[in-house]
Amino acid sequence: MKPIPIAFIGGSIHSAVGNTHRIASQMDGRFHLTAGCFSRDAEINSQTGLAWGVSSSHIYTDWKSMLEREKTVVVVLLTPTPHHWEVLEYAVSLNHRIICEKSLTTSVRTTKLLAEQVLQRSSSIHAVYNYTGYPMLREMQEIINSGVLGELIHCEIEMPQEGYLRRNSDGSTIKPQVWRQQDDYVPTVSLDLGVHVVNLFRFITNQSVLRIVGSYQTRGNIPGVVDSVSALVECSNELKAEFRFGKTSLGHSNGLSISCFGTHGSVRWKQTDPEFLLISDTQGVTRQIHRGTTPCHVAHLPRYNRFKAGHPSGFLEAFSNHYFDIAEDLDHGNQDSPFTFSSIDALTDMKILDALSTSVLQKQWVEVEE
Repeated sequence: MKPIPIAFIGGSIHSAVGNTHRIASQMDGRFHLTAGCFSRDAEINSQTGLAWGVSSSHIYTDWKSMLEREKTVVVVLLTPTPHHWEVLEYAVSLNHRIICEKSLTTSVRTTKLLAEQVLQRSSSIHAVYNYTGYPMLREMQEIINSGVLGELIHCEIEMPQEGYLRRNSDGSTIKPQVWRQQDDYVPTVSLDLGVHVVNLFRFITNQSVLRIVGSYQTRGNIPGVVDSVSALVECSNELKAEFRFGKTSLGHSNGLSISCFGTHGSVRWKQTDPEFLLISDTQGVTRQIHRGTTPCHVAHLPRYNRFKAGHPSGFLEAFSNHYFDIAEDLDHGNQDSPFTFSSIDALTDMKILDALSTSVLQKQWVEVEE
């Protein structure tokens, strides 16, 4: 199958996310990077395109010009979140198909406007939530959906990181990018980490959040910026969940973990040990499964085994799995895959986070907008 041409906006050679998307998008040969406006810095922009095999005639210094001239490419948006809205609105108006790093925008209002505009055009947006690409998380989804755990009672999702309390070896404060040093109504830590937490919950359980209550803390090195979040959520089937995420948990570079408890058993997963699931039953027996074990119904598939079990399928591969799914959608002209996420999905996630902010402000439970 002929690779789908893509063009990057942002994601220069000095950007970790840019190189990650470059590798992941081309790992299975489904996409080909043919154009880009990689950086505002002309020299870095040119260096990036040439290093990544893009013809100099398709390296642009202005993203609007690229969108106007490169009519057939799928646009991959990798700029900081606060700059997404302007690019997305213009790309949708030109009927581009778009792949965008989470979160799409910084508010419910702009995400809703974007979703409405997509419906009115022959455009599409795929929001990237890379963690859903892990094979064993997809296996967890299958275990829950198949009823092995019985009725779900409780879920816990944690995403602790340490960046806002870490210091350099000389004791000086480590400062994040400027855009991460300020908050809007939905704080940046929610746009950065919280979107993953709520998306993973919905992905794994296939449940809608009805109500949420939570709290914010500011305990790190950036005054006035929310850096730690706790929340309780309730779903229509009496399923309850706890979300905890933040950047003041020393000892965790990324401690993402998920536990789901049902009437017949439980299942647990940690990103620090991504190849394994721990499944416990009502007899007190806990067993461990991985990609190479017989009970797997999803993770054993060839597409998740680029190399044999025992050699971890990690972060880049998870990204690549996500790109594979997006390619399938784009090739078949739909967004029906359970593994891809549209602007509607992104809006649903943003509504949950917006309700969380309202809950913190009002100090009470808040209904999530339908």
